[in-house]
Amino acid sequence: MSSRNNRYFSDSDDSLSDSSESNNSFDRAFTYFNSIPSTYAIRTLHDMGDQYYQDRRTAYAELQIEGLYDNSGKLQSFYVHREYLVSQSEYFNKIFNDVGSENSLIKISIPSPDTFEPLLEYLYTGNGDKWYDSLSVDNYTGAYENIVFFGLGKDVMNIWMDFYNSTVDSVNSNA
Repeated sequence: MSSRNNRYFSDSDDSLSDSSESNNSFDRAFTYFNSIPSTYAIRTLHDMGDQYYQDRRTAYAELQIEGLYDNSGKLQSFYVHREYLVSQSEYFNKIFNDVGSENSLIKISIPSPDTFEPLLEYLYTGNGDKWYDSLSVDNYTGAYENIVFFGLGKDVMNIWMDFYNSTVDSVNSNA
Protein backbone atom coordinates (compact mmCIF):
# COMPACT_ATOMS: atom_id res chain seq x y z
CA MET A 1 0.00 0.00 0.00
CA SER A 2 1.25 3.45 -0.80
CA SER A 3 2.23 5.84 1.93
CA ARG A 4 -0.05 8.51 0.47
CA ASN A 5 -2.79 7.91 3.09
CA ASN A 6 -5.26 6.12 0.84
CA ARG A 7 -5.86 9.35 -1.00
CA TYR A 8 -7.62 7.60 -3.86
CA PHE A 9 -9.24 4.69 -2.07
CA SER A 10 -12.99 4.62 -2.50
CA ASP A 11 -14.94 6.35 0.25
CA SER A 12 -17.51 3.84 1.54
CA ASP A 13 -19.29 5.72 4.31
CA ASP A 14 -22.59 5.98 2.46
CA SER A 15 -24.97 3.11 1.77
CA LEU A 16 -28.29 2.78 0.05
CA SER A 17 -31.11 3.45 2.45
CA ASP A 18 -33.43 1.07 0.63
CA SER A 19 -33.90 -2.27 2.37
CA SER A 20 -32.61 -4.04 -0.75
CA GLU A 21 -29.07 -2.99 0.25
CA SER A 22 -29.03 -5.73 2.85
CA ASN A 23 -29.19 -8.20 -0.03
CA ASN A 24 -25.93 -6.66 -1.31
CA SER A 25 -26.36 -8.45 -4.63
CA PHE A 26 -24.76 -7.26 -7.79
CA ASP A 27 -28.06 -7.27 -9.66
CA ARG A 28 -29.67 -5.07 -7.01
CA ALA A 29 -26.88 -2.53 -7.29
CA PHE A 30 -27.35 -2.22 -11.02
CA THR A 31 -31.12 -1.97 -10.73
CA TYR A 32 -30.64 1.30 -8.88
CA PHE A 33 -27.85 2.52 -11.13
CA ASN A 34 -30.05 4.57 -13.44
CA SER A 35 -31.98 6.25 -10.64
CA ILE A 36 -29.07 7.55 -8.56
CA PRO A 37 -26.15 9.86 -9.34
CA SER A 38 -23.47 8.06 -11.34
CA THR A 39 -20.69 8.93 -8.88
CA TYR A 40 -22.66 7.30 -6.08
CA ALA A 41 -23.44 4.25 -8.22
CA ILE A 42 -19.79 3.84 -9.16
CA ARG A 43 -18.70 4.20 -5.53
CA THR A 44 -21.24 1.54 -4.57
CA LEU A 45 -19.90 -0.77 -7.28
CA HIS A 46 -16.36 -0.10 -6.04
CA ASP A 47 -17.41 -1.06 -2.51
CA MET A 48 -18.45 -4.48 -3.86
CA GLY A 49 -15.61 -4.73 -6.39
CA ASP A 50 -13.42 -7.17 -4.49
CA GLN A 51 -16.31 -9.65 -4.46
CA TYR A 52 -16.79 -9.50 -8.22
CA TYR A 53 -13.33 -8.90 -9.66
CA GLN A 54 -12.47 -11.97 -11.75
CA ASP A 55 -15.54 -13.84 -10.46
CA ARG A 56 -16.26 -16.29 -13.25
CA ARG A 57 -19.54 -17.38 -11.64
CA THR A 58 -21.22 -13.99 -11.91
CA ALA A 59 -19.39 -12.59 -14.95
CA TYR A 60 -21.31 -11.21 -17.88
CA ALA A 61 -18.54 -12.05 -20.35
CA GLU A 62 -15.04 -13.39 -20.76
CA LEU A 63 -12.64 -10.71 -22.00
CA GLN A 64 -9.34 -11.45 -23.69
CA ILE A 65 -6.74 -8.85 -24.61
CA GLU A 66 -4.62 -9.48 -27.72
CA GLY A 67 -0.97 -9.68 -26.65
CA LEU A 68 -1.65 -10.55 -23.00
CA TYR A 69 -0.92 -14.19 -22.21
CA ASP A 70 -1.22 -16.35 -19.11
CA ASN A 71 1.50 -18.71 -17.85
CA SER A 72 0.45 -21.46 -20.26
CA GLY A 73 0.83 -19.20 -23.30
CA LYS A 74 -2.91 -18.78 -23.93
CA LEU A 75 -4.62 -15.42 -24.10
CA GLN A 76 -5.33 -14.40 -20.52
CA SER A 77 -9.02 -14.33 -19.64
CA PHE A 78 -10.71 -11.71 -17.51
CA TYR A 79 -14.20 -12.43 -16.26
CA VAL A 80 -15.96 -9.10 -16.43
CA HIS A 81 -19.23 -7.59 -15.35
CA ARG A 82 -20.99 -5.24 -17.68
CA GLU A 83 -21.98 -2.78 -14.94
CA TYR A 84 -18.41 -2.13 -13.84
CA LEU A 85 -17.12 -1.41 -17.30
CA VAL A 86 -20.08 0.32 -18.98
CA SER A 87 -20.44 2.77 -16.11
CA GLN A 88 -16.82 3.93 -16.37
CA SER A 89 -15.73 3.51 -20.00
CA GLU A 90 -17.08 4.90 -23.25
CA TYR A 91 -15.34 2.09 -25.15
CA PHE A 92 -16.87 -0.69 -23.06
CA ASN A 93 -20.25 1.01 -23.23
CA LYS A 94 -20.13 0.57 -27.00
CA ILE A 95 -18.67 -2.96 -26.83
CA PHE A 96 -21.30 -4.26 -24.42
CA ASN A 97 -24.11 -2.68 -26.42
CA ASP A 98 -22.83 -4.64 -29.43
CA VAL A 99 -22.54 -7.93 -27.50
CA GLY A 100 -25.81 -9.76 -27.84
CA SER A 101 -25.81 -12.11 -24.90
CA GLU A 102 -24.35 -12.94 -21.55
CA ASN A 103 -21.41 -15.35 -21.35
CA SER A 104 -19.91 -14.03 -24.57
CA LEU A 105 -16.22 -14.17 -25.36
CA ILE A 106 -14.90 -10.73 -26.25
CA LYS A 107 -11.43 -10.30 -27.75
CA ILE A 108 -10.00 -6.82 -28.11
CA SER A 109 -6.75 -5.21 -29.11
CA ILE A 110 -5.59 -2.27 -26.98
CA PRO A 111 -2.59 0.09 -27.05
CA SER A 112 -0.86 -1.31 -23.94
CA PRO A 113 -1.82 -4.85 -22.91
CA ASP A 114 0.74 -4.89 -20.08
CA THR A 115 -0.99 -2.06 -18.20
CA PHE A 116 -4.50 -3.46 -18.56
CA GLU A 117 -4.87 -5.71 -15.51
CA PRO A 118 -4.12 -3.08 -12.83
CA LEU A 119 -6.42 -0.65 -14.62
CA LEU A 120 -9.22 -3.23 -14.73
CA GLU A 121 -8.79 -3.91 -11.03
CA TYR A 122 -9.06 -0.17 -10.37
CA LEU A 123 -12.35 -0.05 -12.32
CA TYR A 124 -13.68 -2.73 -9.98
CA THR A 125 -12.32 -1.56 -6.63
CA GLY A 126 -11.69 2.15 -7.01
CA ASN A 127 -8.40 1.65 -5.16
CA GLY A 128 -6.45 4.49 -6.72
CA ASP A 129 -3.46 3.97 -4.44
CA LYS A 130 -2.99 0.45 -5.75
CA TRP A 131 -3.33 1.61 -9.35
CA TYR A 132 -0.95 4.52 -8.72
CA ASP A 133 1.58 2.07 -7.26
CA SER A 134 1.37 -0.06 -10.43
CA LEU A 135 2.52 2.89 -12.54
CA SER A 136 6.20 3.30 -13.34
CA VAL A 137 8.47 5.41 -15.49
CA ASP A 138 8.50 2.46 -17.91
CA ASN A 139 4.72 1.99 -18.23
CA TYR A 140 3.06 5.37 -17.62
CA THR A 141 2.83 6.14 -21.36
CA GLY A 142 1.03 2.84 -22.05
CA ALA A 143 -1.31 3.45 -19.13
CA TYR A 144 -2.16 6.88 -20.55
CA GLU A 145 -2.84 5.37 -23.98
CA ASN A 146 -5.26 2.90 -22.39
CA ILE A 147 -7.03 5.65 -20.44
CA VAL A 148 -7.63 7.55 -23.68
CA PHE A 149 -8.50 4.40 -25.66
CA PHE A 150 -11.11 3.26 -23.14
CA GLY A 151 -12.54 6.75 -22.69
CA LEU A 152 -12.14 6.64 -18.92
CA GLY A 153 -13.20 9.46 -16.63
CA LYS A 154 -11.41 12.25 -14.85
CA ASP A 155 -10.80 10.25 -11.66
CA VAL A 156 -8.49 7.85 -13.50
CA MET A 157 -6.83 10.70 -15.38
CA ASN A 158 -6.27 12.62 -12.12
CA ILE A 159 -4.43 9.67 -10.61
CA TRP A 160 -2.31 9.34 -13.74
CA MET A 161 -1.58 13.10 -13.69
CA ASP A 162 -0.52 12.91 -10.03
CA PHE A 163 1.90 10.12 -10.94
CA TYR A 164 3.20 12.07 -13.92
CA ASN A 165 3.65 15.28 -11.96
CA SER A 166 5.31 13.67 -8.95
CA THR A 167 7.44 11.04 -10.67
CA VAL A 168 7.99 11.67 -14.36
CA ASP A 169 8.47 15.44 -14.05
CA SER A 170 11.03 14.96 -11.28
CA VAL A 171 12.90 12.30 -13.28
CA ASN A 172 12.96 14.57 -16.34
CA SER A 173 14.10 17.62 -14.36
CA ASN A 174 16.97 15.61 -12.81
CA ALA A 175 18.16 14.35 -16.20
